[in-house]
Amino acid sequence: MPIYEFRCDECSAISSVLWRGETRMADVACDGCGGKTLSKIISGVSVHRNMSSKMSSLDPKYDKMIDQAVSRSPLTDPQTHLNKLKNFKSD
Repeated sequence: MPIYEFRCDECSAISSVLWRGETRMADVACDGCGGKTLSKIISGVSVHRNMSSKMSSLDPKYDKMIDQAVSRSPLTDPQTHLNKLKNFKSD
């Protein structure tokens, strides 16, 4: 169901209306003054995107930047982790 925006001809307030199948223009009133003389206006469009579509739209240079940053990190060097291990002693 779309959401339409209307500008009140009396007070110039903008009202958003969830337009259902049974909604009639006579039922729509201004949120500010309650007036019935409204003009439909063009509003911005919003699209919900999931994480997968957001990641696919990233600049390819971003992946290279991440790879370079990770390669410089000491946590990616296996020797760093081996040096932290303690020997097991058998009694």
